[in-house]
Amino acid sequence: MVCNSGRVPAAKHAVQIDVATTKNDNWISLDRPVPVTLTQSGIFEGGGIAVSPSRFNRTDELFVYEVGPSGLTVATYYYFSGKWEKVGATGVDQGATEVFKPGQGVILRKAAAGANATIFITNEPNY
Repeated sequence: MVCNSGRVPAAKHAVQIDVATTKNDNWISLDRPVPVTLTQSGIFEGGGIAVSPSRFNRTDELFVYEVGPSGLTVATYYYFSGKWEKVGATGVDQGATEVFKPGQGVILRKAAAGANATIFITNEPNY
């Protein structure tokens, strides 16, 4: 049962990201009433996404699914060379892209690691 209280979350939130010895998908969302950009999410700064060694060898990927007039679209983001990039928009910094919209989740695909682990990143409110 969901009960809306009319309150806006004003505190920082922890987001759990699991790492495994094989690639694994983490379904994540941010409990915010306004859109949040890739940079504002804190995923990279908190260690939730690793730097990719190249555009063609992406370590971790963030999949964003959106339903629009033309159907389902997918955007794939990764972190490379000091910035967020999007597949198909090579070299363009995507850090200001509002990926986390209210009520929308994304998939963070983590690369295989040497051991299972859990990472907690912190998301600060952007309002």
